[in-house]
Amino acid sequence: MRTLALVLAASVLACAAPQAAAPAAHEQRVRPGHAQRRAQIDRAVTQAERRVAKTRSWMLHAELAAALLARADLDGRYEDYARVEAELDAAFALAGPGLGPHLLRARFELRMHRVDAGVRSLQALTQQAELDAETDMARRGLLADVAVGAGRLDEAQAAITALLQARRSPADLARQAHLLHLREDDAAADALYAEAISKADDGETQAWLELQRGLLDLDAERYDDAAAHYQAADAMFPDWWLVHEHLAEVDALRGHTDAAIERYREVVADNRDPELLDALARLLEPRDPQAAAQLHDEARASFEARLARFPEASYGHAFEHFFAAPDGAARALALAQANAVVRPGPDAQALLARARARPR
Repeated sequence: MRTLALVLAASVLACAAPQAAAPAAHEQRVRPGHAQRRAQIDRAVTQAERRVAKTRSWMLHAELAAALLARADLDGRYEDYARVEAELDAAFALAGPGLGPHLLRARFELRMHRVDAGVRSLQALTQQAELDAETDMARRGLLADVAVGAGRLDEAQAAITALLQARRSPADLARQAHLLHLREDDAAADALYAEAISKADDGETQAWLELQRGLLDLDAERYDDAAAHYQAADAMFPDWWLVHEHLAEVDALRGHTDAAIERYREVVADNRDPELLDALARLLEPRDPQAAAQLHDEARASFEARLARFPEASYGHAFEHFFAAPDGAARALALAQANAVVRPGPDAQALLARARARPR
């Protein structure tokens, strides 16, 4: 699920709705976590739905799309992404020439890995009235993300350097950290993630950043260190399935199979993400082959549905399922090739190399 963690990055750092200020440390026992955040977003969605039902306005459709996008990113559920697209379409159908939520559409399109459409939305944004500084910084950050995804790392570095000279925001510090990780400078990347955490003002963002620190350790096979970061992330934003999934992964890698199975079961009880189903199935295969096969079948059906609805966003995620399947070599190669066309950066090239190396 490391790919999904990266996919959620932009949303956590750029699209999270404002959260209430945390109480002072001496007054705080349990930090607001996933349940509280989900309830907050659900209320925002319901309120926006009511306003849309009463008034025809592109801005109200955009408000609903933004709330749905925050919920989709929090839980990784593609049914909400489909609703985001419908609300954006409705907004632009009502907006006049040159108007409409171009920045929000760009974020959504890039989240779905529809890079050309995302760049077109960013270009349309510049054709509106003069951009305020915050919107322009967001636009420049997304263009830097596009450059990273395309493997144009020098271009991305120049863009991120300019952003950081203007301000050292958590989002841009995270962009720089990810770029440093791609260039194998994990010590510097970790320091930037730590700085970003110190500047973030909500638990969800802090937890996501701490999770990235754990991923640096995971890639280096420092599993105990990774687990410590994941546990810290869970304390920052309790009971987030994304953090619990990574705790389960590192439990499995450390040989704590029973604990990993228990964690995965808790996560999939609420979130039937196909990558989670596959992860649990792999652990169950030696113990309960029938249950594992059922989970793999459910995962495949879910991947097929996602590939049909949002193919560009699904290529990389579905790859591992087909790569591991006895009958999946050809399909995995096709997915890796399609993924490399959409996002031809280092991560996509690594998947493609793996697919080509697998005997067929």
